[in-house]
Amino acid sequence: MTDRSAAARALEEALALHRAGRPEAAEPLYRRVLRASPDHKDALYLLAIAQLDQRRIGDGTATLRRLLVVNPGHLAGRHALGKALAAQGETAAARETFAAVLAHAPGAFDTILELANLEARDGAAAVAEALYRRALQIAPGHPGLLSNLGLLLVTDGRTAEAEALFRRALAADPAMIVAAVNLATVLQSRRRPDEAEAVLAAALARRPAAADLHHAMAVAHYRAKRHPEAAAAAAQVLRLDPGHRRALVQRARALQATCDWDSLEPLLPRLTAEAGRAEAGEDCELSPHYALLLPLSDIQRAAVARARSRVIGRRAPAVVPAAPTQDPGTSARDRLRIGYLCGDVRDHATGHLMRAMFAAHDRRRFAVTLYAWGPDDGSVYRRDIAAGVERLVDIDTLGHAAAAERIRADGIEVLVDLNGHTTGARLEIAARRPAPVQATYLAFPGTTGADFLDYAIVDGIVVPSGQAALYSERLVRLPGSYQINDRDPPCAAAPSRAAVGLPEGRPVLACFCGGYKIDRQVFRLWCDILAESPAAVLWLLADSPATGRNLRAAAAREGLAADRLILADPLPKPAHLARVGLADLFLDTLVYGAHTTASDALWAGVPVVTRLGDAFASRVGASVVRAHGLPELVVEDLGAYRRLAVALANDPQRLAALRARTRANRATMPLFDTARGVRHLERAYLAMWRRHAAGLPPDAIDIPAEGT
Repeated sequence: MTDRSAAARALEEALALHRAGRPEAAEPLYRRVLRASPDHKDALYLLAIAQLDQRRIGDGTATLRRLLVVNPGHLAGRHALGKALAAQGETAAARETFAAVLAHAPGAFDTILELANLEARDGAAAVAEALYRRALQIAPGHPGLLSNLGLLLVTDGRTAEAEALFRRALAADPAMIVAAVNLATVLQSRRRPDEAEAVLAAALARRPAAADLHHAMAVAHYRAKRHPEAAAAAAQVLRLDPGHRRALVQRARALQATCDWDSLEPLLPRLTAEAGRAEAGEDCELSPHYALLLPLSDIQRAAVARARSRVIGRRAPAVVPAAPTQDPGTSARDRLRIGYLCGDVRDHATGHLMRAMFAAHDRRRFAVTLYAWGPDDGSVYRRDIAAGVERLVDIDTLGHAAAAERIRADGIEVLVDLNGHTTGARLEIAARRPAPVQATYLAFPGTTGADFLDYAIVDGIVVPSGQAALYSERLVRLPGSYQINDRDPPCAAAPSRAAVGLPEGRPVLACFCGGYKIDRQVFRLWCDILAESPAAVLWLLADSPATGRNLRAAAAREGLAADRLILADPLPKPAHLARVGLADLFLDTLVYGAHTTASDALWAGVPVVTRLGDAFASRVGASVVRAHGLPELVVEDLGAYRRLAVALANDPQRLAALRARTRANRATMPLFDTARGVRHLERAYLAMWRRHAAGLPPDAIDIPAEGT
């Protein structure tokens, strides 16, 4: 190659091949130009880009460095070098390289965007946000920029702002999959699943083969309790992308919710393998809460929780807690400052349990603040909690960082997270360590796996001493049951048996757990009990039509006559509490037992037969039943469970006496003594705080029963 025209022709041919998606064919032509002209800046730059397009990051980086020796002012080459360094994990060098570009060209949009993306990946959220907003001044309607900034705000919990950005991105590019998925995710987090479905339906009309859109639709259907549709959408993802692990998990959850065990059980080995990824320190698509519902080992469940908490912790730089008070006394100025974090201050199982808890705190010794998020549902539970707490701070519109800063500025000394890894949780707030002592309590029955939570508040039944090693937190064991309960919950007038479809004069065995807690093993156990109790009927909650159909089909396969399975529709909590008392005996589930539901039955005077399981989630029934003074109803194995249930179902006098005792115990036993439960919690908070004030690290604490 001896003249410029030949070089130009070679570059033109190479560029045509490169633009056609054939960088490997373009590379020899770039090299031909460089053999004739080693310092040809265009050939060097394009060769580097061809190498990077072939994922030969090291070769591309070397070529770019050679270009910048020849031409230090080549800003496009320096920008490409920054991207290559970032791809290799050399973030500090990438940051310096991008900064050098911006020093010469402050308005270089692509470089600002890449640097913002780098800072976002590196956890520097504030820096990234400033850069994204700087880029927005240059290109206000850029859909990718709007989506990236929205996603950054989502990670900080600023979902209302993020929603607006995703809508702008979709307005600019209606076919943008990531913006549609992210907008749907935000809408679901804000409890608007119907809107999420509408957004995704519009996106799927444009991109019907987009697996990520079908997966997002599966999630939206699930949140809207349209479980068969969720399972079908997840199945479509797996047809498009058989290795899509999140879709596999979502399909399993939807099938489990409707008791479709024939379709679910073949997926269990792959779900177990997913938990194995967490054990190996890899990314895991199981949520910690769903892991509790699967037949996994406690070690696997703890590993899944640790994996999720590691991700949360990496995104959450700590704030500096305010100066602590001294050991609390009785005057108003030195009360111990307790902060509760909760997203379920509403008509929800957690809201039902804690409705009267806040009002029972001793305000002479404790200053209690509830930091709440989520929309106000206008329920009696929301109203009563708000009226009972000393101070309610609505942090729904605050991001995680701002919420943590508010808690720090309020001088909270013991922060108690009430959600753990449940849906809608915001552990990212506690991960910033805004309080010197932090604990998890109530909603999540297992270890959070989080190194930013010092304590887990439990009892000696749900977490026996031999299981303490599974917990990242130090255990604070309360006397009796850990579960706070409401002594006087809202309750409607009791209906007649006929009004709810129950027969008169026959023993009614019931379970009102959601379908997701019922597996084939426990259903067969119940059918065995019915086979030995010919007069009894089984009363189950069918929380969707599909659940009812599958339960009836399962009963028929087990030879159960159709009239012996009676299905109940979901009802508002006061009406549900009123009807529960029509049952004679409550039968607990196995892997993930009844929690609030077990307390509901006991409050209504219905005895609960439960097996002492091998994990927190399967031992709550034993905890509440014993705290209600009925230890003989807690059994060790399935054979004992069956024998006890059969004996009670076939002995009307014994069962009637047990029901009378269950009703009477509500006034005398600890389970529904809300004030007593709160006193135990207060003693726990004081014990945690005094260790901290004495300069001691968190350690196991056993709270003795009152009077000991």
